[in-house]
Amino acid sequence: VNNSIHTYICKAKRIDNNKWVYGLLCYNIYKQLCIQPLDNMSCCVIDPSTICRRTGKEDKYGNPIFENDICKVDFPYGPFDDNGGYELRTRVAICEFDQFSAEFMCISEYGDMYKWYGTGMYSDVKDELVEVIGNRFDDTELMEE
Repeated sequence: VNNSIHTYICKAKRIDNNKWVYGLLCYNIYKQLCIQPLDNMSCCVIDPSTICRRTGKEDKYGNPIFENDICKVDFPYGPFDDNGGYELRTRVAICEFDQFSAEFMCISEYGDMYKWYGTGMYSDVKDELVEVIGNRFDDTELMEE
């Protein structure tokens, strides 16, 4: 798949079986919102309330990160030591789109905001410090930990 098309990939839950489908948003002939998977031409009718846009980022295992994903975020904490190292703290955060800065960020259960390196003026997180552990539709209990 052409890398530029990944910018437009979304995921959402299918209406017929409540499973996730990944692909491009479209409408069918009945004007229902659908996702067309990249590997076939059949459109799947989706629940619009579950649409998640791909962020363009991947977690430390190479999994794509989508809006509404729940992530474990390790972030630098405290002063650098003599060797340039630092302590890492872990937070559970949800990936959301920030309208003000027009970029994706992770927002922790404490309201802390973490942005990725290279995506904006204030960046706190490197890709290798983020792990997708679920999403807000299937794993709400992860945000309560």
